[in-house]
Amino acid sequence: MKKIYLLLLPLIFSSCEKSKNCCTVVDTAIEIHYVDENGNNWLNQQELNENNINVYFMKEGQKEKIFRGNLDQPKMFSVRKNALGEDALGLSPSDYIENNKSRTLIEFSSADVDTVDCLFNTSNSNMICEEVWYNGKPIWDASQNTPRAVEIVKE
Repeated sequence: MKKIYLLLLPLIFSSCEKSKNCCTVVDTAIEIHYVDENGNNWLNQQELNENNINVYFMKEGQKEKIFRGNLDQPKMFSVRKNALGEDALGLSPSDYIENNKSRTLIEFSSADVDTVDCLFNTSNSNMICEEVWYNGKPIWDASQNTPRAVEIVKE
């Protein structure tokens, strides 16, 4: 029995090497509160929910409809209550990153598709969204030191 312990001892110590990259941070979520020009909740007015909104990720110039069945949010978004108790869209933007950027398409109807572009910090195996554009307009960046929660006026 003593010989078995002595044989296992080198294995135990060799498996205790310190990793230089211990932690990966993934911080990408965006909360979008949609309102009309009068400040009313646009999602509710349009009767939009997780069943009639689609999300597409752009990958190498091609649009890919997203459904990852192994995740809690397989369509990479959810409609949920924000801090004010209003319905908002919680979006996980595209993880297909090219030149530190990704593009996500949100399809409300065949005639109403919006784009969300993100700039990522991918250093040290991290994936942190540092800037967000909505339909080409900057709406958030990390220098604001606020949560990635924005309000979009839809007509």
